[in-house]
Amino acid sequence: MRLYFLGLLCIYSNWIISQNIEFSGNIETNTYWDFDTVWLTGNVVISENSVLGIAPGTHIVSKGYYRIDVYGNIMAIGNISDSIVFTVENPMNFSDTALYEEGGWDGIHFYPSTSSSSSEFSYCRFSFGKAVSPDNLKGGMFLINNRNNVSFFNCSFVNNLCLQSGGAIYSNSSNDIFNSLFMSNRSYHHGGGVSFEAANIEPVVSGCRFF
Repeated sequence: MRLYFLGLLCIYSNWIISQNIEFSGNIETNTYWDFDTVWLTGNVVISENSVLGIAPGTHIVSKGYYRIDVYGNIMAIGNISDSIVFTVENPMNFSDTALYEEGGWDGIHFYPSTSSSSSEFSYCRFSFGKAVSPDNLKGGMFLINNRNNVSFFNCSFVNNLCLQSGGAIYSNSSNDIFNSLFMSNRSYHHGGGVSFEAANIEPVVSGCRFF
């Protein structure tokens, strides 16, 4: 799978090589992260015509209550021996919903886009997404708004939380989730693991385990 990513490098105009970086702000060109750790020091916005590729083994660690807003696409393709990790630096007070900015991060939000490309997460691990802020009560890790082209394969979602719907994933779209693990996620109303809420959508959830 790493060879697949190396073959894609020719389409990425911004390929940075390092062991660790700190990042916040806009991604406006195709970008490839191949690091030990990417520390998020603020919100990240992926513009509509941009793709963020993430290499196997990369850790995306939020230093605070930040999120990744996606108008373009993400290709996060790990493998069975080298997964991609999305988490928060300090999970202390994660379960305290009154302290919404402590212990978690605001996860990954997909917004409507004219892009015909797809986003894929494969062999990724997601933890400590926390949707309990006044601005967002749905989708502890993923909030997917009118984006059918987002898929998950062989991923794990552990310790994610929301106040309303979708402890790990909230979507109003037709998304696919295959062979993934959902453990210790929580919603105070609907969908402790996943919540699909819309008319005339056809999501597929297959081979998944929920604990």
